[in-house]
Amino acid sequence: MNFREFVLKHENTIKPLEKQIALAHWGGATTGSKRDYDKLSRLQFKVEEVYASREDFAFVGKTREKGDFENEMLARTADILYLRYLGKQTDLSLLEEITKLASGLENRFNVFRTEIEGNELTQNDVAGILAVERDSTKRRLAWEGHKRVGELLEEDLIRLVEFRNKTAVKAGFDNFYSMSLYLTEQNEDDLVKLFDNLERITREPFRAVKKELDIGLSELYGISEERIMPWHYSDLYFQELPPVASIDFDRFYKGRNPVRIAEEFYKSIGMQVGDILARSDLYERGGKSPHAFCTDIDRCGDIRILCNIKDTVRWMDTALHELGHAVYDKYIDRSLPFFLRIYPHLCLTEASAMFFGALATDPLWMKSALGLSGEEVDEIAPAAGKALSAKHLVFARWCQVMFRFERELYRDPHRNLNTLWWDMVQKYQFVTPPPGRDKPDWATKIHIVTSPVYYHNYMLGELIAAQFRHYIKINDLGEGSENNRRIYGNQAVSRYFIDHIFHEGNLLPWNKFIEKTTGEPLNADYLASLFVKGKD
Repeated sequence: MNFREFVLKHENTIKPLEKQIALAHWGGATTGSKRDYDKLSRLQFKVEEVYASREDFAFVGKTREKGDFENEMLARTADILYLRYLGKQTDLSLLEEITKLASGLENRFNVFRTEIEGNELTQNDVAGILAVERDSTKRRLAWEGHKRVGELLEEDLIRLVEFRNKTAVKAGFDNFYSMSLYLTEQNEDDLVKLFDNLERITREPFRAVKKELDIGLSELYGISEERIMPWHYSDLYFQELPPVASIDFDRFYKGRNPVRIAEEFYKSIGMQVGDILARSDLYERGGKSPHAFCTDIDRCGDIRILCNIKDTVRWMDTALHELGHAVYDKYIDRSLPFFLRIYPHLCLTEASAMFFGALATDPLWMKSALGLSGEEVDEIAPAAGKALSAKHLVFARWCQVMFRFERELYRDPHRNLNTLWWDMVQKYQFVTPPPGRDKPDWATKIHIVTSPVYYHNYMLGELIAAQFRHYIKINDLGEGSENNRRIYGNQAVSRYFIDHIFHEGNLLPWNKFIEKTTGEPLNADYLASLFVKGKD
């Protein structure tokens, strides 16, 4: 059997399994059904069995070393399959335990509801309290109520980390974190250097923003700055900019439907998303996952998003963000071989999502999408620029926590993780821990279960999105006289994304792909300019 024949045979095995996995995950996420999550676990293990084959791994490895391929697509496929097999060269019983644990934990995450005084609250309910409630006691109860999910999951989550580490050691790596980076073509040392640089760049600008935030919160809640606690910020992790430091963007979206606004926007730039929305699950209900995601069911056009839409700027951003993932999947060249019919790396699809999601607070985009007057745009534009800079700073410092905590979690899951979490929150976000708190608050972030070693890609996505914006600006792809930044209705921008980014699939490693599509390697300066200068 030659390599081309091997790939075709392998595709015939994996393709239907991946579709069944995506459908089972969709069923579980939309209903909370344990039956679907159990099915998901069984199907994932079948894929694990395929990639655990030592014989096939040896064949792919030898073929790759020989390097005599018919074309570059087969060579790229060999690299992709080699990494897939490498990560599964361990005991099948261990892989089976991991899939069962992860699936069960995700199910428990999704069906968990915060309880306060006998009332069940959804995550949207908790978010609503943290967004508007002035009573500190009620805010604390909502915040603490949500954090109880960590206590329910902590023990099994540590077991999951231990099992993941065992698979990595058997595959020849120090731990699962290091292995995961290698398997996704990322260099751990380079990533640490990048985050160290971002920490240095953002530290003092963030300190100034945080000081201004705390003064506003102190006045809002009638407490001293020293008494500001985590629940006084506007979300569960201080990963978003509190309204006290920003424009009240929610007022522009009150009574409007973010889904319809997003659909009209994408249509205006020549990206049709109506078919995606028709297959999607968009509104909140019991048992459904409280989060948001996009899924490509079959790499043949069945693309869906899950949201819990409300008429707020947060959900406007989310709708644009998830559809930013969806259009990437939709416009990949369908003639590409199956294993290349995907983005080069998670950070690239995050870049697309973040590019489009950020438009929700762009005054020029809002002018077209919401029909704002020129006077309204002029009124909010200066503050919106400042808010954008602050928003990026807040998120960048939060990403420092997630990146560094998760790395340390896999390096030593038996250390005092509760203390480590709050030490990092205090160091990077300058947030004071609640006195005497010793709870597994780190275990309340679902990404650690469902998307391990992923969160740093959000930060990379922000960096790449900023690089895309710079490329669009210097190449005059924006329309009108407003600093070449008009996106709404601008099909030149969509052609850039479709023809030069989405269509290409996974023909190149992500870092080479960025250089090809923007003319230079990944460059943090474009996002950093927002931190330093407060402007785009």
